[in-house]
Amino acid sequence: MHAGRRVVALAVVPVVERRMHAGRRVVALAVVPVVAGVLLTFSLALYLTEIGARQVHLQGGTTQPDRLDILADVVTIDINRYEMLVRLAFVPRGALSSADGVTLARDLVLLVNAASGPSERQLAAGRLPSPTEVTLSLYGGEAADFPFDAHQATLLLTVGSGRPPSLEPVPLALGVVAGVHGLAVQAEIVPTRDGTLEVQFSITRSWATKGFALLTMATMWSLALIVLGLTVAVVAFGKKIEATIFSWLGAMLFAFPALRNAAPGAPPIGTLGDYLAFFWAETIVALCVVLIAVVYIRRPLPK
Repeated sequence: MHAGRRVVALAVVPVVERRMHAGRRVVALAVVPVVAGVLLTFSLALYLTEIGARQVHLQGGTTQPDRLDILADVVTIDINRYEMLVRLAFVPRGALSSADGVTLARDLVLLVNAASGPSERQLAAGRLPSPTEVTLSLYGGEAADFPFDAHQATLLLTVGSGRPPSLEPVPLALGVVAGVHGLAVQAEIVPTRDGTLEVQFSITRSWATKGFALLTMATMWSLALIVLGLTVAVVAFGKKIEATIFSWLGAMLFAFPALRNAAPGAPPIGTLGDYLAFFWAETIVALCVVLIAVVYIRRPLPK
C-alpha cells in the first residue's frame, strides 16, 4: 500500500512541477508587458516634463490698439561664449500701420541693448519691418560649474519716433518664445515707466542634461573602481594576467574623454564635473595600467 502511494506520488509530482513552471511562465509573460508599459509611461512623462520646462511662451506690454507688436524668439544660447541670440519680429497695429495693415505708417527707431552690432536700428516707413537679430550677454554664472551652472540675460527694448535722446516712445506689446535643447529657460517681462520693455532671462541646464552628466560621472567612478579592484587582485593576490586586459584598459582611457564630451553643451576641460569624476577616473585607470604592466613584465613565466 505504501509502495502504491509512492508510485502515485512519483507520478503526480512531475505533473505538479510542470504546472507550477507553466504558471510561473504565464505570470512572467504577464508581468513583463506591465513593467515595460509602466517604464515607458514614466519615460514619456519625464520627456513631456522636460519639454515643458525648457519652453517659454510669454506675453506682456500694452493692450492699446495703436501699438507695435514684437515677438522675441530665443534662437540659440552659447554658454561657453556667454552669448544669447534673440530674433525680433515686428507687426504694426492701429495708427502705426499703413492702409495695407502690414507696413509702417511712419519711421521708427529701435533701441536695444545689443552686446554686439548696432544698438540703434531703423524701421522705415512704408516697408514691412524686417526681423532683426540681437546678441545679448550672459552674466551671473560660470560655465565651468557645469552641469549646475546658472546664468542670466537682460533684453531692453525701446521703440519710438524721432532721434535719441528726444525719442518719443510708442506703445509696445511683447511676446517671448524660448526653447533651446539641453537648457531650461525662464523669462519675466518687466515694463518700465519710460516705455522701455525689460525681459529678464534665467538659464540653467535641463534635467536631462544634469541627469546625463551625473550618470556619466557615476559610470566613470564605477569603472575606475572596478579597474582598481582588478589591479589589487593582480598585484597583491597574484591573480593571473590575461593579455587582453591591456586592450580593455587602453580602450577605457580613450573612452572616458569621449564619454565626458558626450553631454549636451559640455564646456572644455576644467569643469566641476571633471574635478569630481573625470580627472580621478582617468588617473586611476592610467596608474592601474602602469602597475599591471610592470607586474606582467616582472612576473616570471610559468614553468
